[in-house]
Formats: sequence, structure tokens, C-alpha cells
Amino acid sequence: MDVHVTRADKTVIVHVSFLVDVTPDLAWSVLVDYGNMTKFISNLESSAILSRNGDTLEVAQKGKVSQGLLQIGFDNVREVVLTPKREIRSRLIRGDMQSSNFITRVVAEGERTRVSNDGEFVPNAWLPPGLGTTLAESQTRKQWQEMRAEMLRRAQAASAAK
Repeated sequence: MDVHVTRADKTVIVHVSFLVDVTPDLAWSVLVDYGNMTKFISNLESSAILSRNGDTLEVAQKGKVSQGLLQIGFDNVREVVLTPKREIRSRLIRGDMQSSNFITRVVAEGERTRVSNDGEFVPNAWLPPGLGTTLAESQTRKQWQEMRAEMLRRAQAASAAK
């Protein structure tokens, strides 16, 4: 799993890319399963779709990230625009960040699927130099490893059911 987090002044820039042995449809179903995300993303306390208008959702998520003694809570509402089974665009509407914009893409690569996530956010809270990007990178890696594990779990469950 390729995870890079850098910082430009107050902006935290995130890049994630990985291959997973599932179909694009299955990867997509996990990525947009906002109502069940608390079951497989450990730092989420709540996750819900507040409204839906076609392929545009309003999603509320609350949780916390921690590294050692540093713990940061988050409570955000995002607009999520879906281009079904290919792309998810997410932007902060309100919450405890100044801004957040991400694009997640799902692309078939032979028998596997590549999932990539690129974007940036500006936290309201001051992040200590070095530790802030370390925290963001470790939490990002953990979240995406949990997403990938859920994709593989569902693929195994589907295979066992046949």
C-alpha cells in the first residue's frame, strides 16, 4: 500500500494507492457503504447518510484519531458526489476542519482493482511539525488497510457462499 502525506504550510496533502484482489464492483460497494463503516473502520464512532439526491450524498462522520498521547476528534459533514463505480468526490460542508477535498478512484487492472485516493485538508487544530504528518500518514494507512481488509473479507464471504 502506497501512502504519502506531505504538508504545505497548513495544508495536509494525501496520496493513497493500492491493488486489491477483488472486482471493481466489490471495492465500490465497500467504499460507499457509509451506513456500515463503523463496523470496519476502527476510528469511526458514527457514519450516516443524511440525505441523497441522485448520486450526491450528504454524509456525517464522527470519530477520533490518536498517536501516542495525541488524540484528535473529528465531526464532519461532507458532500459526496458519486460517478458510479469509478469515482467518489468528497468535500467538507461543515465540521471541525477548515477544508477537505478528496477524490477516490476505482480502476480494474486485470483481475485486480486499483483504488487511489488523492486530496488535501486544512485542519482547524494546530498540528505539530513532523508529528502532524506522521499522525495523518499512520491514520490514513490504518483506515485504508481496514477498507482493503473489508473488501477481501466480503470477497471471501461471496466465494464461500457459492
